Amino acid sequence: MKILFFPITILVSLIFASNVQARWKPTQGMTWNYILGVNPKDFDLESETAQVLGIGYTNTAETVKKYHNAGKKVICYLSVGTIADYDPDRKDYEAVTGLVKTRYEQWPSERWVDFRKEGIKPLIIKRMKTAVSIGCDGIEPDNLGGYSHNEVKSWSNPITKEDTIEYAKWLSKTAHDLNIAIGLKNVLGIIESVGSYFDFAINESCTVWNECHRYKNFMSTGKAVFGVTYGDVSSWKSSLCKNLEGVPISMIVKKSVNLYQERTIFDVGYYCGTKTTTKKTTTTKTTKTTKTTKTKTSSSTSLPSSYVSFKFKGILDYTTNYYLGVQELKEYAAFNIYDLNGGQSYKYRTWHLTSESSPSFMYLSTGEFGAVGKPSQYCLDLGTYKNSEGYNYLSIVNCSKAKYKFKYGSSYSKTIDVYTKDGNHYTDSSGNKLCLYYSMTPRISKCKSPDSKQNMGWSKYKM
Repeated sequence: MKILFFPITILVSLIFASNVQARWKPTQGMTWNYILGVNPKDFDLESETAQVLGIGYTNTAETVKKYHNAGKKVICYLSVGTIADYDPDRKDYEAVTGLVKTRYEQWPSERWVDFRKEGIKPLIIKRMKTAVSIGCDGIEPDNLGGYSHNEVKSWSNPITKEDTIEYAKWLSKTAHDLNIAIGLKNVLGIIESVGSYFDFAINESCTVWNECHRYKNFMSTGKAVFGVTYGDVSSWKSSLCKNLEGVPISMIVKKSVNLYQERTIFDVGYYCGTKTTTKKTTTTKTTKTTKTTKTKTSSSTSLPSSYVSFKFKGILDYTTNYYLGVQELKEYAAFNIYDLNGGQSYKYRTWHLTSESSPSFMYLSTGEFGAVGKPSQYCLDLGTYKNSEGYNYLSIVNCSKAKYKFKYGSSYSKTIDVYTKDGNHYTDSSGNKLCLYYSMTPRISKCKSPDSKQNMGWSKYKM
């Protein structure tokens, strides 16, 4: 019996192993579409050419099977760092003492969770098992970057980068134990520490922050990165071509963060290659010549000779505050105001205004690290990139293209109000006046008293 039992055991094991599918490992060059905002009933599967689809883990097995039958692979989104008001398991999270914490400022319907609490693990495992049960090929664990957000930094015992690395490794092992692929979502600050644990990556807006190059080591092992840039190709083409040179990220461009089906697959060879340049030589040359002429004229005639100089800094009372500024004198579609690694304000942080009592363009100074300097050709403006509420992030543009002016202390004593070129208050669709909103990535929002909403307030330092 012993002689027979051993071979039978091996045979059963081999039969079982042969029925377990190998974990999916996406390859570089696979096309994708990010469709979290699409109702499956409205999705035009017949016209969709992408090989990989990004959907929510709360979809049905029938939906995933339909996509599989069409030859698609499916990555299922689930948040591992926040809980949303609309999540079906929200009450389970709230039942764990100390797990659910502060609101996520950029996504007000979500709250950050303290994933160091042991009580979160069975909840995350349950979400992963749901993704496995409906047939997802991979999962996309979002919101791992809480350690860099002010809302989390305000906790008495905030999450650290080291905590996040440990948690990310646990997520990877747990997913692999369930035989499902797992991707690293954003959080480039930990990629060198945890990249080897993940099967692929998903990134939002590395072309905006000029950080796509940070995936080079990760991709050198053959792993795929799926990227998305929000806006339109014409606005982002230069940045896309620059950032994707030598970095084979599967990039799509979507008009908004609503994540509907529309998208443009950004083919670097087509948009950035020599064939495209040759094909559009006349238009491109004319456009470039026109822009260069305008810039030179603007630089020599419109920079102010008389101005008042200021620095502006946040006033949050629960965290370190930073100056409004950027690292380089150049255009930014959106920007952070401080260095996450160094924990300090950026180099160019002095601003020149032509008037202290009326709306003025804000000219970025050539002065470094708070020195007065002189007005540069770059001005503060509103970019095309928007948050979930539809409010623009701030941008830096050549002053010849600036469309907005600013004034300190207009609606409230410490707000920076936004005005049109004509000097009229800039308002939203409901008629609300708009002001600058202090955050790591500054934007605008409805003007409120800093006494009730500290992010609306700025300290002003006259030079």
